[in-house]
Amino acid sequence: MVSSSRSHSPSCLLTIVLTGLCTVGLLAGCTDAAANHDVSEQGRLAFGCTLAEHIDQEHGDPQSWSMYIGDNADPGVREIATVGNIFVAASTTGAVDRDHVGVQAQNLLESVSRIDTEMMGSGLEEIQAACADLDVGEYPDVSHEGQLDYACDLTAHLDQEYGSANQWPDALDGPVVNLALAAASLTGAYNGQQLAEEPELSEASRDLVHSINRVDAEMTDEAMAKFRSECEAR
Repeated sequence: MVSSSRSHSPSCLLTIVLTGLCTVGLLAGCTDAAANHDVSEQGRLAFGCTLAEHIDQEHGDPQSWSMYIGDNADPGVREIATVGNIFVAASTTGAVDRDHVGVQAQNLLESVSRIDTEMMGSGLEEIQAACADLDVGEYPDVSHEGQLDYACDLTAHLDQEYGSANQWPDALDGPVVNLALAAASLTGAYNGQQLAEEPELSEASRDLVHSINRVDAEMTDEAMAKFRSECEAR
């Protein structure tokens, strides 16, 4: 972790200390930074399912929210977009049923784009029902801080696993894209939200969505690099 002028939560400070001990070899059982969160396919499904429950328990019915787009949007909106992108990606790899779960996940993304609160609620219920049939368990941390950590670890994983955007499977039209969009969703880009605590990371996520929409591999690489740099500065 790279220190900066930004304030750190106690949990973040503990992470920095532990990372430093790992670096100098004073702590047993250390792993690399991208292993802090489970970003494997099963881990992503567990994260998505637990996040869907978090939305229901912490934020309630989408129709009760007052803001859906912009800086003051309810956190549930960006979380719904994240769940949608995670499950669209899973449907393209065959981890979940494409014709049912994949369609419902697409509906979730459409509900955010259209600000259709009824579709948000029904789509979320469908994903929760699908999760009940998946043996993925509960993800340990989907707090708002944990979501930012997950976004950072996910982009680090994509970089390590797939490299440059022009090497991604199916180029800029495949599961890796939806996983990159999931990270961008967690940091506010899908519903035009700048997070007050992480404005630079939110800006990087907007650049990432813009570059993917333009189907521009070079611009996407630059946006991914900017995203990772902001993650390292947290």
